[in-house]
Amino acid sequence: MVAHKKKQIFHEYVLKYNGLRVLYLINSGGMAETQASKITITDMKASTFKAFLEYLYSDDVQLNEALALELLQQADKYSVPDLKNSCETYLTGRLSVENYVAISQMAELVEAESLRQAVIAFVAKNIKNLKLRKDFEQLSVNILRESIVKFTVK
Repeated sequence: MVAHKKKQIFHEYVLKYNGLRVLYLINSGGMAETQASKITITDMKASTFKAFLEYLYSDDVQLNEALALELLQQADKYSVPDLKNSCETYLTGRLSVENYVAISQMAELVEAESLRQAVIAFVAKNIKNLKLRKDFEQLSVNILRESIVKFTVK
């Protein structure tokens, strides 16, 4: 973020409006980074950060699977529930045998319950084919247990 006065005021408004307490505190003087007039974010790729800011400024972002996974984690970290919901919805609609493990792991990491339930339903529906795959062993015990229960109950 550039700390030029006009841009800084606008950035502060966007950060406050979107509930980004951590970034706002950094930008408004509550942390040491303020003195340096720039913020260094090390836990996010530049392309993810650009998309994150795009969402904050426009309430819209063009998602793909990889970006949705990355933004889901950042939306959780920085408390942006609408972005988190958008990523969950996007990923739910794209569950497949190629990505169900990565999506399940992220759903559990960020406690994305609707996405987690979608993964459980997907696994239960496809369990006969999925159990033959190597990546099936990477499912968490909880997801696997709930999927088996759902499979046997249906």
